[in-house]
Amino acid sequence: MAIAPLSGGVPDDQSPKAVAKWFERVARHNTQPKLSKLHFYLHNNFTGNKTTVVQVAQANISATSPTRFGEVRVLDSLLTVTQDVNSKAIGRGQGLFTFTSREELDFSTTLTFIFTSGKYRGSTIQLVGWSPFDKQYREFPLVGGTNDLRLAQGIGTFQTLARDAAKEVIQVDFIFFHY
Repeated sequence: MAIAPLSGGVPDDQSPKAVAKWFERVARHNTQPKLSKLHFYLHNNFTGNKTTVVQVAQANISATSPTRFGEVRVLDSLLTVTQDVNSKAIGRGQGLFTFTSREELDFSTTLTFIFTSGKYRGSTIQLVGWSPFDKQYREFPLVGGTNDLRLAQGIGTFQTLARDAAKEVIQVDFIFFHY
């Protein structure tokens, strides 16, 4: 039995009472999670008037650390359907990352992917994890979502396709369960 708020659009009422009712309907109807996959591209810009990644803090040793240990950056970067930055925009990737190792170049991150068009317009999915720079693929746990992606759980994989001092393009693939 299909229940409108479980799929097909953002619920108008997102109050605590409405969310509780949604959970009660999921439990009452023994609703099974859906398996979904997403594939898109994240575009980070480090310089210029369209900068999307900025440093907001650093430890007293970050500037001299070969691993940038203690440096914190925030981002608000474009999501597109192809590797071309001028292709159709589907949302934004917003969050922060912190360089966390004295030994290796890596960072810990928390990101929210905000979808502004397409099937999941008005929904978000959250990612948390650790990313070593030297790996071709970096795997992150998907730990939640909102609206059509409520209770999302799965794996996100990042692959950096291009990077220089000014910008980078990351291929993002998600596979996850949600209600």
